Amino acid sequence: MIKRALALAACICVIASPASAIDEVTVTQLDALPGNYRDEEVALVGEIVGDYALQATQVWIQVNTDPYAAAPLLEAGLAGTNSGIGVLIARDGFDEGWGEPGGYENRGPIVRVIGIFRYNDHTEMGESYIEAATVELIEPARPLRAASGVFPAAIGAGLILLAAFLRQVIGTRREN
Repeated sequence: MIKRALALAACICVIASPASAIDEVTVTQLDALPGNYRDEEVALVGEIVGDYALQATQVWIQVNTDPYAAAPLLEAGLAGTNSGIGVLIARDGFDEGWGEPGGYENRGPIVRVIGIFRYNDHTEMGESYIEAATVELIEPARPLRAASGVFPAAIGAGLILLAAFLRQVIGTRREN
């Protein structure tokens, strides 16, 4: 009985092992060593940013794996450059319930993409992207705290008044 249970457990491990062999990558890794991942299945976790490019049978999204995916600019400050990659999804795999893509005023959906990394794909005019098999929502989009208030408005009004004053002073000197 124990031998059968061990044999069954070993079979399950062998069958399940290819699923765990998927490389979890970042865009930086794909950019640095694209040949290592070309036409290989990869997993990528990041923030959808920019816009959704909806087409008849597919949707293009941009997924960033940079520090801003974990800590958006308005909440954590500057943390480096943006690094993202295009992801091609079949239209039936796209969910409009994910929310707005990320931008300055909102954090985009955080997703886990599993798909094939296409490097300089000739069918897509040399584009490098991930052809998604699955896209799993980890965290929906949300608004970021606004950097608004009286202080920025007062600075803006002061600069406008200063510009008007300087224009008046410079214009008066030119007339004399």
